[in-house]
Amino acid sequence: MFVSKIRDLFEKFIPNKNDLFVLATENSEEKFEPIEVNENQFYEACVIFILKILGVFLTAWIVNILGHIFINNFDSSFLFGVLVIPLLATLKEFPEVFSVIFVKVGLSTKSIVVKTGFHFEGLDKFDLDTIENIEIITTPLGNKLGYGTLDIYSYGSSIRVPFINEPYKTKNTIESYVKEIKNSQG
Repeated sequence: MFVSKIRDLFEKFIPNKNDLFVLATENSEEKFEPIEVNENQFYEACVIFILKILGVFLTAWIVNILGHIFINNFDSSFLFGVLVIPLLATLKEFPEVFSVIFVKVGLSTKSIVVKTGFHFEGLDKFDLDTIENIEIITTPLGNKLGYGTLDIYSYGSSIRVPFINEPYKTKNTIESYVKEIKNSQG
């Protein structure tokens, strides 16, 4: 609900006239069924992001206490340097927290299309007859709530299908389409 409101605000105030996903799925002879993206992963990503920032500050606090206990004339200002690098590395990941909001996935009997990003969009289209392997990646919370990420591998390339509901069911659906294609090819 909160995530949908954020997406609606982006689409209302910053319209994207050349939506790659629409161009790839609607201008095709194939009929693409949308795969539902689980927006609960947004909340999990927010919690993990906040925990990482708290972890950096907690580590600096513990090092400061231990420094004053074990080192005479301990200078706490050196912790600034120790704190800044991990904090910047964590803040660099901040846009990834919102990435779930802008994912669209479509599956047909012949291919899969994944659009990620908003301004810097990425569009991946994969023909199912080239698939060699499908991996499922979930978090413990994702396992409980039924969402995860599929990594699909082919001859020399791969595609990531992030944040989808029922990844095991989707994997089985894709594998059945692949089997149908390979059986029809002989």
